[in-house]
Amino acid sequence: MTLFTSGINQLYRDRGKTFRRSGGPEDVQLCISAARAYVGAAVFCAVFCMIYERFGFGEHSDAMRMMFLFPLIGGALPFALLGTNSRTEIVRSAWFLWHAGVAVLTTGRLLCGIVEVSGRTFDYEPGYWIAGGLMLVWAVVWQIRGLWKMRV
Repeated sequence: MTLFTSGINQLYRDRGKTFRRSGGPEDVQLCISAARAYVGAAVFCAVFCMIYERFGFGEHSDAMRMMFLFPLIGGALPFALLGTNSRTEIVRSAWFLWHAGVAVLTTGRLLCGIVEVSGRTFDYEPGYWIAGGLMLVWAVVWQIRGLWKMRV
């Protein structure tokens, strides 16, 4: 309830396929804000890994050590590149799918790392790769499809 009454969600109120029909400065600002948020998430993941390993009695996990790469490469880099283009138009469903895909991949690495530090194996790892990858591919297809429909 409070999610849709906040001032930030004014961008989501329109019923169209994009945040703003014209693209332009609003979408560029949105991409720059997303890139900053993803850099913050990458820093949080790196700090979390260092703290977790500090209290892990010398055990470490390569999966957890590389967890920060998903928000950095999968989130900050694409949105920083989109933020440099003044004609950026974002399809809303693709935007949400991309964020969900990056979150699923990051969470999968976190859980895999926690299980590896505890000394066990993680059988659900392929499920995270498949689900996150499908969301990212679906987001790209949906973005292309949405932009194509707007042009026609």
